[in-house]
Amino acid sequence: MEKETRMTEKVICRGAWWSATNPDNKVLGTLTFEPPGTCELEIDGSLIDVKTFGTQMPNIGCVYGETYEGQLCTLDGCFLASLSFPGVNTTRIIFNTLFIGNTTIDPKNDRFEYAVIDMTDLAGWMSRDPFLYSVAQKQTEVKYNPPTPACFTVPSLQSQLKLVSMFNIGIEYQKRHLEHSERIQILPDIKQDISWYKDVCVNSRMLMSLFVGRSVDVISLRLVKTDAERVEYVDFCFRQVMSGHAKALAPHEIPFAFPVISNVFQTLVTTWFQNAAKYGASAALSFGVSINSSMPLEFQFLALVQGLESYHRGQGGGVYLSESEYEYIRTALVSAIPADVEQSHRDALKKRIQYGYQHSLRRRLNDLLNKVPDKLKSRITYGDGKFVERVINTRNFLTHRDDTCKSNAFGTRDMFNACQGLKLLVEVLLLSNIGMPVSELEDVMSTHNNYIMRPEIV
Repeated sequence: MEKETRMTEKVICRGAWWSATNPDNKVLGTLTFEPPGTCELEIDGSLIDVKTFGTQMPNIGCVYGETYEGQLCTLDGCFLASLSFPGVNTTRIIFNTLFIGNTTIDPKNDRFEYAVIDMTDLAGWMSRDPFLYSVAQKQTEVKYNPPTPACFTVPSLQSQLKLVSMFNIGIEYQKRHLEHSERIQILPDIKQDISWYKDVCVNSRMLMSLFVGRSVDVISLRLVKTDAERVEYVDFCFRQVMSGHAKALAPHEIPFAFPVISNVFQTLVTTWFQNAAKYGASAALSFGVSINSSMPLEFQFLALVQGLESYHRGQGGGVYLSESEYEYIRTALVSAIPADVEQSHRDALKKRIQYGYQHSLRRRLNDLLNKVPDKLKSRITYGDGKFVERVINTRNFLTHRDDTCKSNAFGTRDMFNACQGLKLLVEVLLLSNIGMPVSELEDVMSTHNNYIMRPEIV
């Protein structure tokens, strides 16, 4: 099969295009897919009858195409952005996702046998160098020994996850380029649809980011299905917020590289996907902050606090007493609201009372910090004995603009550092919860440069 289409790089291709409703009307045009934003097709004409236009630009479903290089494309989620006529008609179509390969597909109904995923820093994380060199007087020899795939079962997905190697040779005049790379294969027991593979890919990306110690990007996602005659594949290109890291990490720069965690990797990957729904919100919020480091500091802080609160709720418990036991207290408190309180104010008070049986944010944060080894706790709080109190006051000030909290809230410098500490807390909790040994966490996170040299305003 051909090399994958990278969704981290700009794709421009020209060819013939047609709509699903009118396949005989083929029009020349140019497709542009440029991460993270541009997904458009500009065609020299129109795929629909311009006489049917109303006051709104219509959605046109799927658009298909064949490039001059012979690749087949499926564009999903298409709608007309602009149309120019009379004279030479030009149409600009915006689309959400691109599928490019050796076949066109039905995005809603087609199912695939397996997927192959490439991510940034994946090769460094695997830490495998399969090249052997020997130098004699008149001859230099390079040997490539393909590494053995590592295979793991993921019961919650009814799938296998394989870590496999790829080998490519580039040939130019007086040049030979040998490249080893790594891929993740997802092989479900039964064929799955596109949305299933995308969910698995997104969750794999967040898990890899935890291991690598920084956000990673999905480079490519290839979907494959076979029949009696040939192997059909498409590269699934979708928009993603990208980290923008210019340099790949070397193995020693990655805190939880595969060799470090290989003996517990089966447990880690099994538990991660099993609890994806339970801890997805907290992981996504933390990941979103990591990958959007340019967002306002206040947004980062509030997102991390919300993520930790979500994590604590997902743990179960988190209540002073059960909802049924609280009912008589709730009824008494609601009844005590004076009759002359305005209705919207009354509704707001009742809403606050409704959740009075649940732990406060202060209690939740203290509970979470108590789960962290002392050596890491001091790195999270920067040794500040009032760290939780200041987090509460800062959250209340930012949310309610309560001036009584302002004096004990974080300033810009301390808020930046607090965000680093809260991110570390989320990472510790997520990794420990999926089965990372506490001793391994404490050792790596207290000695590895990725954590020692984390950003900090002094």
